[in-house]
Amino acid sequence: MFHKSEEIMRLIKELSEDNTGYDLIECWIKDETDYKLHIFTVVLENGHELEKIWKRITGDIALYFQSELEKDIEIWNIYIVFICKDSVSKELKYKIEQNKYSTRKLVIENVNFPLSTIEIQNLLIDKLFDIKVKNNKIGIAESNLLDLVKKNDEILYHLLRKKDKDDIFQMYLEVFMIE
Repeated sequence: MFHKSEEIMRLIKELSEDNTGYDLIECWIKDETDYKLHIFTVVLENGHELEKIWKRITGDIALYFQSELEKDIEIWNIYIVFICKDSVSKELKYKIEQNKYSTRKLVIENVNFPLSTIEIQNLLIDKLFDIKVKNNKIGIAESNLLDLVKKNDEILYHLLRKKDKDDIFQMYLEVFMIE
């Protein structure tokens, strides 16, 4: 699903003025049909380390990597995932994740170390690509729903009760032509 790019990290590390901590960063690529998603993971011990390096890493990725991309979809779909062993203050996590400069950022905290390659990939899948939709059925029967609509919007209720689609369309036009 993902593959690492040592070449991208080598390039960024060579060009960066201060590449301290870059041995903690990996670049993962997820190949899509016509483009690639780039995900940088930064594995850290704690929020203190995170506070010290997140802006520099974000800036270096933007300057030395993102600026060289040509496809818009690739330029605007770069992720930096900061993985911390310990907890991170709510303020710092919010500040990083809400930062709109260059990349989408995610802070994952309280992670058991060490992480294998498979565990990192599973973490990325879970946090970035595994969409969980909760079933939010409210348990209203169709007849009860129509009663609710009738109580709140008489015109909509009559439209829904009509059997003929042409009549519904005509009534819709009449209602909105009047307004």
